[in-house]
Amino acid sequence: SAASDVYKRQLDTFFDSQVSDKTARTVGLSLPAPKGDFRLEDVSCQGLSHLHCQITAGSVVGILGNSGAGKTRFVRALLGLSQPTSGTVRLDGADIHGWSREALGQHIGYVSQQAVLLPGSIKNNIARLQDEETVLESGAPDSMDAKVIAAAKRAGVHERILQLPQAYDTDIDEAAAYFSGGLQQQITIARAFYNNPAIIVLDEASNHLDHFAQAALLQSLKEAKAAGQTIIIVAHSPLLMPLVDDVIVMHNGNIQTQGPREPIMKALSRMQTQSDPGGAAAASHAAPAIVKLNPGSAVNDRITEGRQSAAADPARGKI
Repeated sequence: SAASDVYKRQLDTFFDSQVSDKTARTVGLSLPAPKGDFRLEDVSCQGLSHLHCQITAGSVVGILGNSGAGKTRFVRALLGLSQPTSGTVRLDGADIHGWSREALGQHIGYVSQQAVLLPGSIKNNIARLQDEETVLESGAPDSMDAKVIAAAKRAGVHERILQLPQAYDTDIDEAAAYFSGGLQQQITIARAFYNNPAIIVLDEASNHLDHFAQAALLQSLKEAKAAGQTIIIVAHSPLLMPLVDDVIVMHNGNIQTQGPREPIMKALSRMQTQSDPGGAAAASHAAPAIVKLNPGSAVNDRITEGRQSAAADPARGKI
């Protein structure tokens, strides 16, 4: 169907490879379940140039930048959805393109900017079209129903689903009138949380959520962080920023700066205030606009000092 085709194109048959055509899987190495330690080594691909960074397993990283800065392309490169023209993307030390797409997809929960639901029931959507037999064959201790409900509760959508005509068995196409943009997004968030993946990636995931859904998402991410899951957040909203350990700022397809959250956010906010003094009050309630940071500036010096302070603390992860 058209919705399924959109979903496959959107994820390049990667995250949903376990639910797409079983004859079209990409063969790769059989590797242990990933912990979520990423490293980009001089990576260039379409729209991105010479990226160097490390994301430590168990950390929460915010990806910031103005529209068109390359945030989504960065995420696609990081997760192996784009083939580099040069350089290497590594996950737990291995080239990410050496992984089996099906195997890796099971360990990644992904929410894109556009919420896309697959044909079938809500239950099937959250479970990524797995069936009970597949779950039982995997030796998982919990049933598929239990995993689906747990994921829906983490997304704050369980009660809303119960109010639908057939609850979790409600057909997406037949009950289309019930599915607002917010409900669709919550179901895709539940799909990302399904089976507690090691890596969670949210690309503007809170755009269509109301206050209660946002609070549920924030709480679930706090729990995921406490459990040691690697979380990558692309965001304009300040809602999720308090969770972030480190920040990567994108500008014109390059990593403009990276490091601990506090010094970078303060520097960006200060520069926005200086460029627009009248917007200082508004800036305190929104994520700061991204301003080009000049190498060697006092701002970058303060960010560097923040990095050094964080590096001196062995309890902190590093980019």
